[in-house]
Amino acid sequence: MSAEQQRHRIGLSEARRGERLALLERFIEVSAEAERCAYTLPTEWEGLPDGESVRDFLEGRRLAFLDAARAVMG
Repeated sequence: MSAEQQRHRIGLSEARRGERLALLERFIEVSAEAERCAYTLPTEWEGLPDGESVRDFLEGRRLAFLDAARAVMG
């Protein structure tokens, strides 16, 4: 591998690392905002199935979000 190819490969690797870091920072920001919002929401919501909390209702969506974030972070 030539020196030019090596520099290109390293540059590409650093760019990808920077993109992943930016995504991780954004994920942390959004997660923190979601947590702040969670504390301002009512504890009882209309339309929930009997015996189910808001947390229970949203758990599947939360897990899907985390799975998607993990996939992006690769």
